[in-house]
Amino acid sequence: MGLTERAEARFNARRSSDRQALKPVEESAQVAIPLPAYVVWDFVWRAETAPLVSENVVQGFTVPGTPIGEVGEIQCHIVRGEGGVLVGSLIEVVELDPGRRAVTRSLSTPEAAASTTEVIPAGETASVLRLSVAMTPAPGKESDLQSILQSHASTYVERVADVLRVQFPDGAQRSPTKE
Repeated sequence: MGLTERAEARFNARRSSDRQALKPVEESAQVAIPLPAYVVWDFVWRAETAPLVSENVVQGFTVPGTPIGEVGEIQCHIVRGEGGVLVGSLIEVVELDPGRRAVTRSLSTPEAAASTTEVIPAGETASVLRLSVAMTPAPGKESDLQSILQSHASTYVERVADVLRVQFPDGAQRSPTKE
């Protein structure tokens, strides 16, 4: 092994151990919504609703060829990045309790990132939406990441609640019946 290869191997080993030493940062937020859990779940589950609640998302869809509504589903969100550049962000469903809980992982970030979306029934006509997001920070970015994740989680659950309040201004009294 030459000098360049040895230096690269040491750099990669150090970088790997730095990343392993870092613990994931996790933040969560929740909001009560005066709608049945199945209405909230139907809204948050569909990738197509992402532009309604995420400021920079311009389109969301399930990647063709992946299972829909099952572990292994991959959703793509087209995000407007810096300078207006469009970037695809992919998330994969890794755990699923349909109508209740989904765990996803990012396929698009260099650092490990995951989220858990839960819809918790609070009686027949109300529910609680909870989003937990976790990411392993890049070295030296731990404190920045914590505030970014907290802001993301809080903004997401509040925007979902706001959109659903507009769609169903009378709450559970005007929500669709469960099929």
